[in-house]
Amino acid sequence: MALIYAIGPERLVWGGVLLFLPQLVLAVPGLILLPAAIWRARHLIWLLIAALLTVAVPLMGFSWSSQQAVEGVPLRVMTYNVQLWQRRNMPAILNEILAADPDVLCLQDARDAKNTRFASYLQRRNVAMFGQYVFVTKFPIVDATVGDISYDGETHTYLRARIDVAGTEVVIFTAHLVTPRDALSPLRSPALWRLGLSEIRQNQSQRMRQARQLVEDSRGIAGPLVIAGDLNAPPASLVTRMLTDQGLVDAFSAAGRGYGYTFGHTLLVGRPFLRLDRILASRHLTPVRAWVGGASGSDHRPVIADLVLAKPAR
Repeated sequence: MALIYAIGPERLVWGGVLLFLPQLVLAVPGLILLPAAIWRARHLIWLLIAALLTVAVPLMGFSWSSQQAVEGVPLRVMTYNVQLWQRRNMPAILNEILAADPDVLCLQDARDAKNTRFASYLQRRNVAMFGQYVFVTKFPIVDATVGDISYDGETHTYLRARIDVAGTEVVIFTAHLVTPRDALSPLRSPALWRLGLSEIRQNQSQRMRQARQLVEDSRGIAGPLVIAGDLNAPPASLVTRMLTDQGLVDAFSAAGRGYGYTFGHTLLVGRPFLRLDRILASRHLTPVRAWVGGASGSDHRPVIADLVLAKPAR
């Protein structure tokens, strides 16, 4: 499995499926064999322990960073899929946002937010909106545009804003890539072998095309850049690699502690098991701290990252 993840899980259809399962399942064979090894083959215990550590740390996405002091302008970014279309817990969502007090807030699945309890909060900030996206910031918004990440005749967009942070323009993308939910649903039905695999393969391709378009749209940006949102792609995904190969750094991987899982707490005994929501930053922004918020407001937990914007050279 480590080899499959290394070359890119989506290159094999079942590798892409495994990305969206609790990664702990990869440790099941080792956990089953460990008692047998202790009983009959103790010389193999080290091999099983090494395999279990490989699953628990790199494959499951464990991070443990040390806090660092960096000079520059602090910028706290928060991304949150609030799923207002499912009428989530508005007071809990607002409490998460107010507790984090972000300088930049990127919301997804937030249609009609201005007609909810968000309204009073939005009135105190600079705001850009389009469709499901709400972009909120304490800094002046220079401009905001809508980007196109459509696929197969389906219209999909992302929101792109430029803000003025202490005299430096920072570009923020907030995006919500296509969900794997519908493509994975045949796994629970007899239809799997008839149509499930083709749907899964198509879904993976759609998400990768969307990521490719984000990369293309960001190529001409020489200054500070943040891409935040519900990417529906775990860290090992080829979707993530397309973005990090352009020099973007995953804030939680660089400055978080633990697994940083943001989704699945409503599906698996109250515990999240996927890191789908991400904050990626260019080299101009150094992540110094990152963490995940609570689970009471939405199906997704928010991600918050403290970034430091490097002072421009004189």
